[in-house]
Amino acid sequence: MIRVETGGQVLNFDGGRPVRLGRNLDSEVVLNSALVSRTHAELVKAPEGWTLRDLGGPNGTWIDEHPISQAVLGPATKVRFGPPEHGVNATITVLPDVEAGFPFAPPAEPDLEKTLAGRLPLFRPALLVSTKNGDRLFEATRPVRIGRDPNSDVVANNPVVSRAHATVEPRPDGWWFVNQSSSGSYIDGEEVQAIKLTGRTELYLGHPTGGYHVELASMVAAAVAQKEVATRKRKNRKTSHGVKIGMALMTTALVGIGGAGGFVLYQDSHKSQPVSAAALLETAKKATVEIIAYNANGVPLWHGSGSIIDSSGLILTNAHVAAPNVPGSREHTDLNATEYRIALRQSDDRPTVPTFKATTIVSDGYLDLAVMKITGHVDGSAIKAGEIPAPIPLGDSSKLNTGDPITALGYPGLSDDDPSTVESPLTVTRGSVSTLQTDPLTKTPRAWIDSDVRLASGNSGGGSINADGQLIGINSAVRAGRQGSVATFSSSMIRPISMASEVIRIARAGGDTSYTSPALRTLPSVKAAGWSLDGEANCNGASSLTGVKPGGRIYAEFQVERIPNDMPTAVEVDGVVGGQAQVLGTDETKWSKGPGSTCIVVSITVPAGVTDLEAYFAVGPRAEVMATNPVTLEADSSSSAS
Repeated sequence: MIRVETGGQVLNFDGGRPVRLGRNLDSEVVLNSALVSRTHAELVKAPEGWTLRDLGGPNGTWIDEHPISQAVLGPATKVRFGPPEHGVNATITVLPDVEAGFPFAPPAEPDLEKTLAGRLPLFRPALLVSTKNGDRLFEATRPVRIGRDPNSDVVANNPVVSRAHATVEPRPDGWWFVNQSSSGSYIDGEEVQAIKLTGRTELYLGHPTGGYHVELASMVAAAVAQKEVATRKRKNRKTSHGVKIGMALMTTALVGIGGAGGFVLYQDSHKSQPVSAAALLETAKKATVEIIAYNANGVPLWHGSGSIIDSSGLILTNAHVAAPNVPGSREHTDLNATEYRIALRQSDDRPTVPTFKATTIVSDGYLDLAVMKITGHVDGSAIKAGEIPAPIPLGDSSKLNTGDPITALGYPGLSDDDPSTVESPLTVTRGSVSTLQTDPLTKTPRAWIDSDVRLASGNSGGGSINADGQLIGINSAVRAGRQGSVATFSSSMIRPISMASEVIRIARAGGDTSYTSPALRTLPSVKAAGWSLDGEANCNGASSLTGVKPGGRIYAEFQVERIPNDMPTAVEVDGVVGGQAQVLGTDETKWSKGPGSTCIVVSITVPAGVTDLEAYFAVGPRAEVMATNPVTLEADSSSSAS
């Protein structure tokens, strides 16, 4: 087993398949930095041990300040992905593989029954464990071990479950559940470490909704159980009449006013009981779809999520899901998607089924938003009335405040026991609004909802809803805490629905595939303008140079405009020297040349043995790369040594 700790993430992997690390959201370990490659490195369990492989990105992978192409890892290794000043740091720990997967059972406690002279023997309740594989009863003689290890008492066959995930211990005061995994155990979405079992307890192992579902029940004496059941029946009788009437009122409200109200309340014993929350969530579940991109050979390339927002079949999602190469997008890909299929949810415990085809009709690369249109069934047949699920009603994200509850829906694939399939069951995770962030480049207020709701790869493009079941945001990214900060968590970044008003308007008017983000007309613009030998700053350079000798200077040129003074900028030059990627120079400064158009020249001394160079120009407090400027040095230009 191996553990990766970076940016507040603590992730364990058992070596069943390679672990990808990079900027792509579908990586097993997401490294959130513009100077990290989309697919930067991978971890592989090889015969010689756990091996870290750099996948050839320009900024390299470093151990002990030395670039590596491949390295067998020791017990604990400090690794940096990317350049020295701006890279992402990680600690990778190789953990021993334990055959049994659990520690030895603790020593037996003193026999309390024998110390209570003159009293009846203590009743030791048995433990009932219910999973999808059936029910099992355990006597209170030893701890019950739960995990993915086949030697466990309860084998939880799910990739998010640890080999030795938890134990359920018989203690003098009853059965206790004890978590032993860094991936966590959850009750009602809240992580628990140890809890005494009272009645029937439902837990998810490894993820708050997408993990392995298990129910634990301490089998108390029959008289006690009968009393608990009778109490529940009395409570149910008090509320059942109100629920029936409230459900009827709720249906009228949703049809008559389109969800403009909130919960429908029914007054019972002077206490208001919300009864429509489950129905509102069910509507959102049915309207949340999985989006799968395929190439011309029918091979799935990537997948994401989306929300049906119109009965005509409009789907709101991320641009990096539906149109990753549109202007302004930060997630360009060389893969060519020729078809998008829309997979619909069946039920909570079953994967989606590809049902429709769809095409992207409008997208905004900078905002990372797009709208798709369902065009027909996968087999090409026409869609009949009533086949498209009812849309999620749109909410007003401008009314959100910090602390407001938020529920995210999507298809990250965490709950799929079969990793060979792309179709996934739906996951629902709950959290709250942590803060509302301003876009640092456009200065747009409330441009992001920063939330503690749990998101993972595949959630991209799915919706987040408010307490009224209304769509108020699009799940877009996970942002790790800054390197070196005290943050021990990652933020889930959700684009407010108010930012999608223009693409929705255009989509409802029929779409516009030529539309580009208006932000691109006002944002800083940086264009690569080649390389030169003289540095005369005419921004008319070349992509290859000859006659360059080691120790000579060459110049990267960038055409820059609309950068306001005091905006942070950074330039980095990387090179391949002797087959290894190296950072040859970096420069950070605050812009002082004004917003007008100007040609910027960056010089670098050519080291011996260099074959290729690449210059990056980044803008803003998060150092977003705006332009990449590569150059090839012809063979005769680097053949001599100095």
